[in-house]
Amino acid sequence: MKKYLRFEIGDRVLVKAFVGFGAERNKEKVITERVMDRVVLDKPREGDITGAGYRHLGVIHTGGSYYSLEGTEYESGYLEIKKTVFVWKVRFGFLNKEVDVLEEDIIACSGDKIIVNFKGAKKLPIKFAEQPIITEEYRKILSEESKLYPRDSKGRFCK
Repeated sequence: MKKYLRFEIGDRVLVKAFVGFGAERNKEKVITERVMDRVVLDKPREGDITGAGYRHLGVIHTGGSYYSLEGTEYESGYLEIKKTVFVWKVRFGFLNKEVDVLEEDIIACSGDKIIVNFKGAKKLPIKFAEQPIITEEYRKILSEESKLYPRDSKGRFCK
C-alpha cells in the first residue's frame, strides 16, 4: 500500500518541537551511537515545509588503523542502522537553517494550502530572531548615549 505524504513543499505549518541528531559517547569519550534529541518549543512557531527525508539511528563502529605484515592498514568506520526516522524539513525564516521535525509535532495551518494571489499571502520573515526587537524608545536612548563619546572630523569614534 502506498503511503501518501501529509504535506507538500511550501505548506505553512505550526511546529511544537523539533529534533536534533547527535552522537552518544561512552566513558572513554568514544562515539558509540547515533541518537535523536527532541527539543520542545515554549510556544508553537510558524514555518514553511521545505522538504522531507530519512534519518538513520544506530550503532557507530569507528574505524582505525592497525599494523599488519603488509604495512599499515586502515579500517573505515560505518553506521549499523537500527532504526530509520522520517522527518520533515521546516524553515522559520529565509536565512534560518532548516530543522528536522517529526510528523506528530506539526500542526497544519488552515487556509494556507493553496495560495493563488501571492500579494495577500503571509510571508516568512527574512530571519526569525529569538531576541526581542529593539523598541523605538530604547533606540533613542542608545542614540543619545552615542553622542556622549568623542568623534574625529570624519564622524568616527576616537579611541
